[in-house]
Amino acid sequence: MSTTKPETTAKTEETEKVKLAKPHTHEGKDYPVGHELTVGKSTAAWLRKAGVVETAQTAAPAAPADKA
Repeated sequence: MSTTKPETTAKTEETEKVKLAKPHTHEGKDYPVGHELTVGKSTAAWLRKAGVVETAQTAAPAAPADKA
C-alpha cells in the first residue's frame, strides 16, 4: 500500500500570468481591472475566451524606445 498522497503524485499544471481586462472574482476574491493573476494555462485560455483578461490584441501598445 502506498503512503504517497495523491496530490503529490499528480502533475502540476503549468501556469501563466494574465492581466484582467474586466473586474473578476477568482477563488472567492474580487480583483480590479489591470490586476495580474497567476493561473493554470487552461484557466488562462478560458479567461481569454470569456474576454476577462487581456490578449495581445487588447493589451496597450508598448511605448516606443527613446532613440539616443
